Amino acid sequence: MIGRFLGSIALGKLANTSKLLLMIVVSAALTAFLMYSIGSAEAQLTYYAIFQVVAIILFLVCKSSPRLNLVLFSIVNIANLIVAIMLHNTMFAAWAILSIGIFNSVMWPNIFDLGIAKLGQYKEQGASLLVMMILGGALLPVIQGKIADVGNIVDSYWVPVVGYVYILLYGLFYSQREIKWIK
Repeated sequence: MIGRFLGSIALGKLANTSKLLLMIVVSAALTAFLMYSIGSAEAQLTYYAIFQVVAIILFLVCKSSPRLNLVLFSIVNIANLIVAIMLHNTMFAAWAILSIGIFNSVMWPNIFDLGIAKLGQYKEQGASLLVMMILGGALLPVIQGKIADVGNIVDSYWVPVVGYVYILLYGLFYSQREIKWIK
């Protein structure tokens, strides 16, 4: 939810300074709530704060560009997963996995926006088809679970890496493609 709140602030019509201050306040308040909910202020929570700072910076860099948001947030999630694979015995790896939610939080609205951007009069049909075809969220966990069962959980993290590479490529290339059969 922290990522959702930060994303909604970033897309607002406030001045950049106001956005930055509001994002810092919201991030700090929600982190404090997280610490209160856990019941202790662990030193490792600093890692999570670092990821929140990265998210705030990226939200400000992306401004209102769904393509740039998808590209940068996909790169961060790929990096988080690779770090988690390489450092799987550390708390940093656990926080890297947890922070993926911050960067995932606004991907779907951006994918949706880019997916229906050039559909013209077919925008309503495209939107309904796009909503009905959310299979990655249903199929990839099953594949990842099977790999974790057969091999181990660390190896299974390569499945979402592939998914984020696909999102990265969509943001870079496919989202700008003209669809010839739509006038």
